[in-house]
Amino acid sequence: MKQTQRHRLPHPSQAGMQTMKIRELIEKTGVPKQTIHYYVRSGLLPKPRKLGPNSAEYSTVHVERIQLIKQLQENFFLPLSVIKKVLKKYKRGVDSQALLKIKTGYFRPLDQLLAGRVRGEDTFLRATGLRPERLAQYETWGIITPEYIEGQKVYSYDDQVIGKAIAQFREIGMTDEKGFQPDILKSLVESFRVLVQAGADDFYRMADRSMSLDETIDVGRLAREVMATFYYHLYYKLSREIMGEHLARLTTRPAGQAVPPAGEDERD
Repeated sequence: MKQTQRHRLPHPSQAGMQTMKIRELIEKTGVPKQTIHYYVRSGLLPKPRKLGPNSAEYSTVHVERIQLIKQLQENFFLPLSVIKKVLKKYKRGVDSQALLKIKTGYFRPLDQLLAGRVRGEDTFLRATGLRPERLAQYETWGIITPEYIEGQKVYSYDDQVIGKAIAQFREIGMTDEKGFQPDILKSLVESFRVLVQAGADDFYRMADRSMSLDETIDVGRLAREVMATFYYHLYYKLSREIMGEHLARLTTRPAGQAVPPAGEDERD
């Protein structure tokens, strides 16, 4: 019978990780010793490096993994058995782990249900991680659109998520230095507004013919949620297909030869 291998950490000194004893791990995560030991026994955490019969060495990998477990419990209300499956799916490679962090950070059901607004620019900047000069730019472009209440800017939950997402570009490596141009977001908003407006026009034409005012309001709210989900998954699906096509062209061209954008014919 095939024996299941537990996931083991590389030697911390070889991996360049910060190491710590369990007491420091408890301080950093707020999780008690008994829980940490249970996570290790259950396969939710990698085994620590043994230093002796009653001593073990943990690392920043354990800190990050425990933080993810807490996020999945608190934000998605998942039991440990399901969390273990999620962690197993996303444990392969740094990119997969980064993707899981983004998903747990931005798609939190409780935040959406109990969404609150943020008052004032300083509070918004702290909540999102945006730079002040960028915020002014994004407001001018209509990407982030605060209300003015009693002379103070008030930002919606959607603006908070958008702000965090924009700030994430720099964290994942999409920087000015590497050629990322923030004004592309302005073009995206303008194009997307046309798309959303066309969908809304179709809905209201249908509603004018066949729905009462109350029904239009109720169905319109539900349709908005459905379409938001549709747009999200459609973008994810199409971008995955386009990226696959681009990577396929990269692997079939001679080294150093430029790759034309998707949809353009190649010419000698």
